[in-house]
Amino acid sequence: DTFTVEEDAVTGIGNNVTIVFEDMDFGEKGTTKLTICGKSRLAMNSIHVRFNTENGDVNEVAEFAGAEEYTERVFEFSKVTGKTTVNFVFLPGCEFDFKYFRFE
Repeated sequence: DTFTVEEDAVTGIGNNVTIVFEDMDFGEKGTTKLTICGKSRLAMNSIHVRFNTENGDVNEVAEFAGAEEYTERVFEFSKVTGKTTVNFVFLPGCEFDFKYFRFE
C-alpha cells in the first residue's frame, strides 16, 4: 500500500506491502534463524515471512516489538533448505521501517 525506498532502508511500510528476494540458496545446511533490523512506533508489527522452496512453501510469523531506534530482533523458525524465494509480507496495521535482515 505505502512505502518509501531510501538509500539504506525501506521506510513507512504500511498495509499489504510485500518485499521479495528471489534466488536465495540456503544449501543443504539450511537456516533456522532470522535477524531483522527495523523500527516502529507501534507496540507490535506482524511480519509474515514466506519461503517458496523447491519442496513447498513454509510460512512463518515474526512479531517485531516496537522500537524508536533501529533495533535487531532475532526470530527462530522451521528449518528451510535449498533454493528459495523469500517474501516479507506486511499486513494491515503495520507501520514499519525495514533496515536489513540476516539469516543464520
